[in-house]
Amino acid sequence: MALTKVTGQVIKNTTDVTVGVLTVTNTLAVGGTVSIGGTLTYEDVTNVDAVGLITARDGIFVSAGSSIGIGTDSPKSLLTIRDNASANDTPEIRIEALRPAIRFVDFSTSSTESEIVADGNSLRFRIGEETDNNTALPELMRIRSTGNIGIGTDTPDAKLEIYDGGLKVDRQSASGTSNPSIDLRTGSGESRFIIYADDYNDGNSNWNFKTNANEEMSFQVATTEVLRINSTAQVGIGTSIISGKLHLHARTGDCKLVIEADKFQDQGSEANNPYILFRQDGGTDMSAVGNNLFDSGSDHNSLYLSNSSSAGGIIFATGISNGYANSTERARFYKSGEFLVGIKTSRSMNSREALIQVETADANASIRIYRNQTNQNAPTLDFGKSRGSDVLSNALVVDGDTIGTINWNAADGTDSESRTAHIRSEVDGTASANVTPGRLIFSTSGSSSGSPSERLRINSEGHLIFAGDTNTYIHRPASDTLAFVNGGTESLRITASSGKVYFGHTASIAVSATSAKFQIVGTSNAACSMSISRFSDNVNSGFLFFGKSRGASAGSYTALQSGDVIGKIRWCGADGTDMAEGVAEISGEVDAAVSSNVVPGRLVFKTSRAGTLTEAMRISDSGHIGINNTDPSQELDVKAINMDATIRLTGAEAGDASVELICDEGDDNADKWRIINSISSNTLRFQGYHDGDWVSTMILTGDTTGADLGQVRVLDGNTTYPGLSFIDDSNTGFYRISSGTIGMSLNGVHKHRFEADGDVIFGSNSLEGVESFTVQPNQSQGAARITFNRTARSNTSLVTRFEDGDTLIGDISYNNTAVDFDTSSDYRLKFNDTEITDGIERLKKLRPIRFNWKKEPTTRVDGFFAHEVSPVVPNAIRGEKDKVVTQQDIDDGYASSSHDKIGDPIHQTIDHSKLVPLLTAALKEEILKREEEITRQESEINALKERLARAGLW
Repeated sequence: MALTKVTGQVIKNTTDVTVGVLTVTNTLAVGGTVSIGGTLTYEDVTNVDAVGLITARDGIFVSAGSSIGIGTDSPKSLLTIRDNASANDTPEIRIEALRPAIRFVDFSTSSTESEIVADGNSLRFRIGEETDNNTALPELMRIRSTGNIGIGTDTPDAKLEIYDGGLKVDRQSASGTSNPSIDLRTGSGESRFIIYADDYNDGNSNWNFKTNANEEMSFQVATTEVLRINSTAQVGIGTSIISGKLHLHARTGDCKLVIEADKFQDQGSEANNPYILFRQDGGTDMSAVGNNLFDSGSDHNSLYLSNSSSAGGIIFATGISNGYANSTERARFYKSGEFLVGIKTSRSMNSREALIQVETADANASIRIYRNQTNQNAPTLDFGKSRGSDVLSNALVVDGDTIGTINWNAADGTDSESRTAHIRSEVDGTASANVTPGRLIFSTSGSSSGSPSERLRINSEGHLIFAGDTNTYIHRPASDTLAFVNGGTESLRITASSGKVYFGHTASIAVSATSAKFQIVGTSNAACSMSISRFSDNVNSGFLFFGKSRGASAGSYTALQSGDVIGKIRWCGADGTDMAEGVAEISGEVDAAVSSNVVPGRLVFKTSRAGTLTEAMRISDSGHIGINNTDPSQELDVKAINMDATIRLTGAEAGDASVELICDEGDDNADKWRIINSISSNTLRFQGYHDGDWVSTMILTGDTTGADLGQVRVLDGNTTYPGLSFIDDSNTGFYRISSGTIGMSLNGVHKHRFEADGDVIFGSNSLEGVESFTVQPNQSQGAARITFNRTARSNTSLVTRFEDGDTLIGDISYNNTAVDFDTSSDYRLKFNDTEITDGIERLKKLRPIRFNWKKEPTTRVDGFFAHEVSPVVPNAIRGEKDKVVTQQDIDDGYASSSHDKIGDPIHQTIDHSKLVPLLTAALKEEILKREEEITRQESEINALKERLARAGLW
């Protein structure tokens, strides 16, 4: 249905009116409900006056009070918009235009007072009266697409930027309960920065600025005061009790003061950097102020903060009268954290930078720690170590950790990296709560070393250990006792209470019922030995002195008497209960009456016999030696203990033992003889003195073990008088012809010769001599050669016979032109003979081949494989195919040589001569067959001749 230009009278009816086309010229009043199923179009309508409520199904409502509701029939304001869509939909009001804007106009003056304009990348807020429609309102605020807000500027660079104005925050009235504030929050809504502007804050803010009745200004963070300025212009940071112009106090965290110069200032000069100047003004009198951190006077002191590219840091200077350039630098905190005294640039030593460095060219290069106090406490220098990665950590240290080191460095012409010595403290075991074992290590550099080496350490047990040898040290094992440990074993102990020295033991051991002052105890030769050595270019040697006087006090010299003992060396042995019994003893004694400067002496040697020390030998003052004889009257006076007396001579190590028998001293005749046992040649020599020298006439040589006599050596001799001959036949024996050559003489005539290279000649004195038999090892190609030489004759000479018992098996003989090798073949030695009838058949089984020997790879020869011949002619082959040496073969003596070992091959051999009977038999069979064939052919030819003859053809 279409309603077009609805005019006319009011239609009033209580029933529905259905009209196809309704034209109303004037007024149409409908008291009930008008339902339009099609489209209701208003044309040329300037005003729609509805007395009641106009309801649109899309949700547009206009109330009687001119309130408009969109999406709601209960508008709460001039325009109320409610979205009834689902929770996931986003309601929006869209204004579409090239330059969409919202204007606010005063209807009384028809002037535009403000507007909001969107220009694509920002939202502009303009306020003011527009006198001309072509004039834009002045812009007061802009919100850009980046989220930045600008007040007084259209190009804000921050989230909020204000130009040419201030920010004022006030509360509504004095009776308000909350303070005005600027509240900056995080994304979670937590307040971070609040400024209160009233005189007294209520303590609920995170950041407050206030004044108080004492005319003080204070700043608080999280209800804690952080800064205060009092009425005397003193500033306190972290404290409300101010004791200076600037008072910094920190309860927790850092107490830090930062002074920063303009970044555009020249940073290349230290004089242009910020600094703190400490000085006292007051006219011409610039007297020093005592008890201040920086004493002041005519020379001002300062802390200078440097940001120089060449050095940098915090500089302490004195004598500043007109700026830093006229001051004298004393110390500085270097830009990388080091504190430098006397230098401006940090020096690296030991490949690292030290946090505190003192270096100067004058005599004041020292650090002093001095303490004044009424008790015994002294100043300390503390080192600490933790395995934690953060400061103030207390992570447990481990064995070997270094706690602290004191280094000494010296310049070597190029740098100061060369350490001369150091002292280092280390952990010396497993650390635990309140228990940290420690050691001190002392190291020095040698003359050719670039770094220190450990020389001494004191470990956690108080041991003094040298050169890093942890089991060699000095320590105090008990009160008034000093001990030396070597190789983990205590080797020396000195006790102060008894004044005794122990080697190899820790307590006194009585020997011969005496606890000596000096004791050596051990379990080996090296541990129980003592040596005295002297090195000097003279005849003097080391001494072990014993002294004796009959005086009753030290230093008195009363003469001794014959028989007095001067000193003893006694050896004692344990008997299972103690070590009181003596085993042997040497004593020095007075041997006669004593006079001025003359004390006759003897040495007495005793050994234990049946538990009693008994004299075994003495050397008297006359030089006589008595063995078991206390009154020797000869140079060597030996008395037997029982019946027999024996003298045994044993040479020293590598020395000889000899007995000389001289009948007439003073000439060189043959009455001078000696028997000498020579250890160097292991011989017993019988020598006579001839022509000014000793000559051995016979030598007996012991074997290598020295248990039995071996060789008997005699003079070389000759053919007539062999060196080794017989009492009843003096010209028969052996003699030495030359070096390595022995001859045998019979009745004074040479018969045989034996040479050093192994050649043996029987019947001649020259190799291969006539009528001789010669054996020469290692001749042609390394083989031995046997020569049979005879005088020329016509008959045959038999040179070798092979016999089995008394039966001849074979022989070798030769004549003037040939050599015969014969083996036995007499019919009387054989039986059970049969003729070979299968010679050809067996011969065909043989496989003659051509091959190369592996040891002669270039030579091609003819022959057989032994294992292929073995089935055909078994007696021609010796050995088994692929056989190797076994342990049983060695035990049974079947191995082919002494060089064979288990697993070595045992090669087969062949005797080709044993193939001759088979070859002969085969040849005989073939000859017989040929003869039969020839006979048959001859018969056939003769028969053919007869037929041809009968036919007249022959």
